Amino acid sequence: MNTMHSMTHTWLWSLIFFICRCRAGGVGRGGGIDVGTGGGIDVGTGGGIDVGRAGGIDVGRAGGIDVGRAGGIDVGRAGGIDVGGAEGIDVGGAGGIDVGRAGGIDVGTAGGIDVGRAGGIDVGTAGGIDVGRAGGIDVGRAGGIDVGTGGGIDVGRAEGIDVGTAGGIDVGRAGGIDVGTGGGIDVGTGGGIDVGRAGGIDVGRAGGIDVGTGGGIDVGRAEGIDVGTAGGIDVGRAGGIDVGRAGGIDVGTGGGIDVGTGGGIDVGTGGGIDVGRAGGIDVGRAGGIDVGTGGGIDVGTAGGIDVGTAGGIDVGRAGGIDVGTAGGIDVGRAGGIDVGTGGGIDVGGGGCQCGREGRLFGWPR
Repeated sequence: MNTMHSMTHTWLWSLIFFICRCRAGGVGRGGGIDVGTGGGIDVGTGGGIDVGRAGGIDVGRAGGIDVGRAGGIDVGRAGGIDVGGAEGIDVGGAGGIDVGRAGGIDVGTAGGIDVGRAGGIDVGTAGGIDVGRAGGIDVGRAGGIDVGTGGGIDVGRAEGIDVGTAGGIDVGRAGGIDVGTGGGIDVGTGGGIDVGRAGGIDVGRAGGIDVGTGGGIDVGRAEGIDVGTAGGIDVGRAGGIDVGRAGGIDVGTGGGIDVGTGGGIDVGTGGGIDVGRAGGIDVGRAGGIDVGTGGGIDVGTAGGIDVGTAGGIDVGRAGGIDVGTAGGIDVGRAGGIDVGTGGGIDVGGGGCQCGREGRLFGWPR
């Protein structure tokens, strides 16, 4: 009996010591945190989790990580965060998640990542963010998502990515953004989306991309933007859409592309713009549409192309402009339409109108 009492007493003090270390600043230079198949980590209202230079955080099949109002999660140079099959990561009102040079964040089949009012998510130079079948990523009012030079963001089947009123999404040199079959990407009033040299943006069947009043979308050299069967792309007052050398923009059967009052659409040397059955392309007061040397513009059966008061439409060497059965092309006061050496302009039920000083080149003869 005394032996059992002594073992229970020792185990209880060990648990209290572990929790106190989490609250006070965490684990040392080389160690990590490994929680079994059923438990999780719950940190109080003021403390956070700080893991040293080499260790990481590994939580079992059912548990998650819950950090209180002020603390965050800081993982060292090499480790990452791996959360099991049922719960996710919830960080309180002020803290964020910072993962070191090589590690990433992997959340299981049901949980997601929820970061509070001020913090964001910062992943190092090699790791990425992988969220399971049902969870999403929700970042608070001021923080954003910054992924390093090798990783990307992969979100599961049902939820999407929601970034607050000031932060944006920045993905490194090789990774991209892949959102599942139901969620979309929503970025607040100040941030934008910047994807590196090789990755692209792929949004599932129902979600779209919504960027706030200050940011834009910048996609790297090789891939483009693919939006599912219902959502569209909406960019705020100042930002535009810039797609790299080979990628294009493909919007599904219900959505369109709407760019604000200052930005335009610039597609690289190989891709084009393809908009689905119902949506159209609307570019604001100053921007235009510039498509590279291989792609064209194809708008569905109901929408048209509307370009603002200064910009025009410039299509490269081989592509043309094809507008569906009801929409037309309307270019503002100063812009014109310039189609390359191989493509033409095909307008469905609508007309083609250029502004006061506009010009129309490349009309098929």
